[in-house]
Amino acid sequence: MNKEKEEPAPNFPALELINDPQGFTKKLFASLKHSSDRFEVKIMSANLISRMIYCHKLLLLNFYPFMQKYIQPHQQRTRYSSVLSSLFLLFY
Repeated sequence: MNKEKEEPAPNFPALELINDPQGFTKKLFASLKHSSDRFEVKIMSANLISRMIYCHKLLLLNFYPFMQKYIQPHQQRTRYSSVLSSLFLLFY
């Protein structure tokens, strides 16, 4: 019996039902860039954006340089790990 290698299905059923994922992600990213919210709120928004990019295989070029400014040596360890976890979703 040949068992084919199946890709694990993403566990984001609500994100899969979004009608225009590219447009929604662009609007969310634009609001994130101009936001003056706390760092934790920005990371949660970035996490949602990275999940959208992963789930729908989107291309959002400015997102990577935006996240790069949060990966600096002077960042606290908890902040650094939360940024890396958001970015990890993109490459998984």
